[in-house]
Amino acid sequence: MADRFDKHQEPMEMKRRCPRLGHDILFEYCLESGEDDFPCWKIFDCWWEIFDVEAYLKARLPEGEYRKLAQKKPKPKVASILEIVEAAKKRTGKGSE
Repeated sequence: MADRFDKHQEPMEMKRRCPRLGHDILFEYCLESGEDDFPCWKIFDCWWEIFDVEAYLKARLPEGEYRKLAQKKPKPKVASILEIVEAAKKRTGKGSE
């Protein structure tokens, strides 16, 4: 896997398989795919083997945002599924009855 990446390549142009989506995505997508256009909470887990993502983000995010991202924990899977179901109900007009 590591041979797919050029260590001198700009991180925004790097691609890897996203464990959440199941296909290749650009690093740039990870920077905006979290809640409220915030970086994805898995960004550290996914990119640490490719380049120093911690230093990259630390240098580019305000300190408070970096700390918030570094401390972010995923929601339990069941809670995430229930939120998705509720959002779908609202979109289709079939809210809780």
